[in-house]
Amino acid sequence: MVKAVCFTREHIEKIRSGFTVDYSILERSIFALALLEALANTIRRLVDMGILILSSWNLLLS
Repeated sequence: MVKAVCFTREHIEKIRSGFTVDYSILERSIFALALLEALANTIRRLVDMGILILSSWNLLLS
């Protein structure tokens, strides 16, 4: 789970200090992971409600 503290400038700078990575790439990676998490949660809720039926994807989200 991506917590709210992960989006703060201080947290990103703390992570960046240990690696040689561009600030914008690191920030976008965190946002991409949060978006992926939100998408997976939405799909899981739709499957649980019976609105969406997935065959092989259901195994990945479980």
